This record gives sequence, structure tokens and C-alpha cells, in this order.
Amino acid sequence: MFGWPTAVPVQPASWWPYSKRIRQSAREGILVWCADRLQAVKWKNFKVHFYQQETMVSPPVKLAIPFLFNLYTNPREDTDKQITDSWVIGPVLKMVGEFEASTRKYPLIAMGTTDPYTPPAK
Repeated sequence: MFGWPTAVPVQPASWWPYSKRIRQSAREGILVWCADRLQAVKWKNFKVHFYQQETMVSPPVKLAIPFLFNLYTNPREDTDKQITDSWVIGPVLKMVGEFEASTRKYPLIAMGTTDPYTPPAK
């Protein structure tokens, strides 16, 4: 039988594919990281880009005003077809704030940490 990990805190929404009781993810979006920067956030059928990067090797450019895309009407994320539904920023920033709050409560595991990981005592 499947058992929940106990060494580190786990958001149950991360484990939905492994549970027979949960049929759909509880998440509405995902934060997209490139290296150490928050590149974009996808929420429902919208995507908000905070950086512009033409190719994998081109330098990222921080956008003064984020690019907003409706992925139903613009699945290729063409920059000439951006939307002006700025209300999308509210739910997106809520997701970012919840992530930042969770990292204050449960600090990220540093790169290069030896395995097995033992969380710090509370």
C-alpha cells in the first residue's frame, strides 16, 4: 500500500496521481522557475510572464509590465496577441505569495544537500 513520506512536509496536491481516492489535481496553476528566478506563472488558462527570453541561451530580460496570455485563444504565446485582462495578476500574485509563505515555514532544501535529507529540528 502507498504510504505518505514523513521526513519532509508534502503538499497532498503533489501526490494526487498516486492516490486512488483523488481523481483530479487540487492545483489551479504552477510557478515556472528558470534557474533562481520566477520566469512565469500559469493559472487556469492564463499565463503571466515576468521575463522575456527569446531562446534558451539568450539573456532573460525583466519586463516592466508582465506579458499576459490566454492559452485558449493564444496557445503559442505570441507576443503580438497579448491580452489586457489585468485582473489575472491578482490570482497569480496570490499563488506567488502562498509559495513564499510556505518557504518561510518550510525552507527550501539547499542544492547539493546530501541524501538522505534530515530536516532541521523544530
